[in-house]
Amino acid sequence: MKGATWYTLLSDPPGFEICGACYAAVAQSMGVAGHFVRKGSVAPESAVTCSFNPAVARFAVYVRLLDELAVTQDAAPLEEFVRVYAFMPMCSRDTRLENARWFGWNECAVCPECYHEFVRGTSLADAMAAESALVERPVMCEMYSPRMRQKILASDPPDPTPLLEYSLQRRAVWAATMPRSRQILSQIRLKIAQQNMAMSNSMFYKFSGNLWQNTLPLEQTYSTSATGAGLYNHMQIKGAEYAQQAAAISSEISGSPAFVADELERRWRAVE
Repeated sequence: MKGATWYTLLSDPPGFEICGACYAAVAQSMGVAGHFVRKGSVAPESAVTCSFNPAVARFAVYVRLLDELAVTQDAAPLEEFVRVYAFMPMCSRDTRLENARWFGWNECAVCPECYHEFVRGTSLADAMAAESALVERPVMCEMYSPRMRQKILASDPPDPTPLLEYSLQRRAVWAATMPRSRQILSQIRLKIAQQNMAMSNSMFYKFSGNLWQNTLPLEQTYSTSATGAGLYNHMQIKGAEYAQQAAAISSEISGSPAFVADELERRWRAVE
């Protein structure tokens, strides 16, 4: 949003700005406007996203802390959270990211959020680099997994070898299962969209054909090998054809593809 008036908390934490509309509609209406000041460091041409935009990654937490602020009139929890997490991306779990920053090892990547919330307090934290490194290739966080976290906690004395060996096995299972499973599910979603379109078209043509027959009745009927007999006009025929198409797609969806996708995901969840 360019050329807008922006507000922020009194301490002016970086990465937290709310637009004038949210200041008036949210902060003022909730009685917390006194904890916000106009932000003068945003250039008119800057493209800034309001922190109270539902699309912002931390929106749900911001709302919860804003509710707390309205009750306690203490902005410290919100300010502390913003200082730590405003620029920290949320864990992507088992979705691979490119050009992201990671802690850990080549065999076991840890996102900044999981490092901050869990790893830095464990015995293996000293075995990792103190600063995250930018990696261009697609990488998946391993440390959101309770199973992986338990393996870190079990490292006594601290030795990353068992963790890294298991991480490599875990990655191999992911590579053998989840890409194919997601591809199948994507194809199923596409077919569901096609089925819904066919059903909508069938309802439209059947309704139009029935209206035609009720308005201008015809005695002659038509039949086809696919739709059967008892159809009075081409609109009803078209509606029946779309119904057959929807039924055919339904038979493709419910069967082995969905079973294969479920089985592949089950194999991954067993080691996740």
